[in-house]
Amino acid sequence: MTSYTIYIPGEVDLQEILQSPLIWKEFQQRWAVGSPRLSDLLFGVDTMNKMIDISVDFELTDEQTANVSRAVRDIALGYVYIGDLAAVLQKQLGIEQKIASEIGGSALEILRPCMDEIKKIQLARFRNRIEQAATKPIDQPKQENTSNIINLRKP
Repeated sequence: MTSYTIYIPGEVDLQEILQSPLIWKEFQQRWAVGSPRLSDLLFGVDTMNKMIDISVDFELTDEQTANVSRAVRDIALGYVYIGDLAAVLQKQLGIEQKIASEIGGSALEILRPCMDEIKKIQLARFRNRIEQAATKPIDQPKQENTSNIINLRKP
């Protein structure tokens, strides 16, 4: 029988977190910066229903569903960089990158109502990565030589 805590990002692993004073203290500190709206999102019935939908739509096992819930919680609280979501899901769920991206898109929809707040949390935790991503040049496609002259010196 499935425990409904796997569908509630704020409750997944909560019993284990409570048993470790150091982990609980860090968890409380991260939770303290969140608003009541973020708490409602992570513990709410709407989120649980969306997590059930993701689980059913992608035919996830209970463990995979719990991992998606963990990823949602960990992004919201700044444990995981939002840009790593697909890679985290691919690794944790043992699935193809394309499916991980699709599940990640559905997971981000859960976070959408609090995205402004989550962006602030992410910026506080991952400022360097966000700034690097913003200044990283976009790869331009290589221009093919369409003339009939070939430069043999150019690699």
